[in-house]
Amino acid sequence: MCRMLALRSAQARTLAWPLLDAPDSLLALSHEHRHGWGLARYVGSQPVVVKGTLPAHEDPEFEGAGRSLEGRCLLAHIRKASVGSIRLENCHPFHFRRWVFAHNGTVPHFEETRERLDEAIDPGYLGLVRGDTDSERCFALFLTRLQALGALEKPPVEVLACALAETIDRVRRLSPDPATALTLMATDGESLVGVRAGDRELGFWGREGEHLLIASEPPSPDLPWTRLADGEIVAADRDLRLRRWWLAGPALSAR
Repeated sequence: MCRMLALRSAQARTLAWPLLDAPDSLLALSHEHRHGWGLARYVGSQPVVVKGTLPAHEDPEFEGAGRSLEGRCLLAHIRKASVGSIRLENCHPFHFRRWVFAHNGTVPHFEETRERLDEAIDPGYLGLVRGDTDSERCFALFLTRLQALGALEKPPVEVLACALAETIDRVRRLSPDPATALTLMATDGESLVGVRAGDRELGFWGREGEHLLIASEPPSPDLPWTRLADGEIVAADRDLRLRRWWLAGPALSAR
């Protein structure tokens, strides 16, 4: 089980409070989630990602990066490994061109599923995989579904959400275990989508036109917080209009 959070905001902000200073900051949670960390911000239209393999609370670079991290779209992840070794290539978030992606959950019986999953991924994206996790392959499949939808460049937010829905549906069809947990976040720096699929929680705090913060759990019990149900999606489009849907197999259903 991992922990992750993402912010999309109309104004440039830091993540120092939810990352480092809040009662349930990622720094505090990293005492349990000890297997590496990653932070992403956007410079212009491109993501810049910093990662480490130490527990975040033992790595001075995490706090230094967290204090300086600023932007209108930010994403952070701390890892508790279930599949794959502790190495930099296995730390989230994963990125390609404009896209940043993070996963909380596990594809059960991954060794049995890996070959079928690889066959569902476009060879060009499979060739980008550098680690040995189920999560990075889910990202490669997500890119495959985006490409199939003709949506690699600045898609409408509902198309981005559809690509995540298709990814979840395909992985679940390929896995022998229906309990596959695929709680995901994805952004291109303009739209941000989070989906809860399985038992890994996700929730949000948002204000229309101002910001959307999505996280595995609220950084503080005092924060107004909406917990997503299993199969629920929350998103902010490039104009920070807040959207919500339900998963309906490989498609979306109006909430």
